[in-house]
Amino acid sequence: MEEAFGILQIEPRCIGDKGYRSPAQRLGWLIEERGIDVVVATTFKAYLCAKWATRGRNAGVVFWMHAIRGTIQGPLRPTITKFLSKDDPMMFVSRAVRAAHLPAGHRAPAEVIYNGVEDVAGDPQHRPYGQEMRQSLGLPPRGLVLAYIAEFIPWKDHSTLIKSMHELARRNVDAHLLLIGEGRDMDSMRLLAAAGPADSRIHFLGTRSDVRQLLGLVDVYVHPGRQEGFGLAVVEAMLAKRMVVAAREGAMVELIESGKTGLLFNAGNANDLADAVVQMAADPLLAREMGNAARTACLERFDIDHFADAVSRFLEECFPSAVRRRRGEMQLPERLAEIRPAGVQG
Repeated sequence: MEEAFGILQIEPRCIGDKGYRSPAQRLGWLIEERGIDVVVATTFKAYLCAKWATRGRNAGVVFWMHAIRGTIQGPLRPTITKFLSKDDPMMFVSRAVRAAHLPAGHRAPAEVIYNGVEDVAGDPQHRPYGQEMRQSLGLPPRGLVLAYIAEFIPWKDHSTLIKSMHELARRNVDAHLLLIGEGRDMDSMRLLAAAGPADSRIHFLGTRSDVRQLLGLVDVYVHPGRQEGFGLAVVEAMLAKRMVVAAREGAMVELIESGKTGLLFNAGNANDLADAVVQMAADPLLAREMGNAARTACLERFDIDHFADAVSRFLEECFPSAVRRRRGEMQLPERLAEIRPAGVQG
């Protein structure tokens, strides 16, 4: 990120995160110092600070929402957001997020723009691990490998996945599970894993920086998470041609065409999840076809350049006077996305 900012000759500035008043004041000074036209906020706190900082200044605010859970949940946040955002443009990373958070009576433009996800196929730094890595992870030479990358918090629903592993063991399916991540529920999930027949087949790897390399060992990527706003790890797995099985909830119904680019199971149903894994294990050709179809779909839908162009176009349409002024001052090109130098992908 810092390298990309450097190429664009942009100096990142930290306004702090202590309270509301101090960050808002610093942001206000920055708006005046740099002549900022638009502030894009991605959290509720950032949005409130941006609204405070832009009062009486010639700058607009965009609220860009990335999650269903946590963004504006609580007894007061939805009401505050509805009151403040009536005339502010809003962006959402999925239709599920839009349905969850677009306030009733909102008058400004509101658009769904899916995240761009980098395709690392062919990049030596992300070369998938080969079979030699299985032994170091405690995996047998053969057998189905499942993986899930997520923080250990309730709505990521590790419990349904672990229960499905116990069910697979009872059905004599030779499957191992890689759990990547940490979190407050990790200890309780270890206890759940130890309480059933799949205990030795569930591997807690903690936080890893090589998740895309690990996908080379994975046969089925599993996502039991509930109310998911996007699912970056899911898209990365699909780009790696991994067969994906995900809960039929949240943005997963947008990312996956069940039966074509992956399979959806009934959220919270461990037996239904086990059935989907068994289906893929029994038909490797179908799993391979779905993996190929998933990659093709993601390359088109989550292309980084398309994402950048969509964001640029949305901002231009929402703030035309600022664009005209900047073009006059700086002779900007017709499309703001064109100012990114070659080699910069985000």
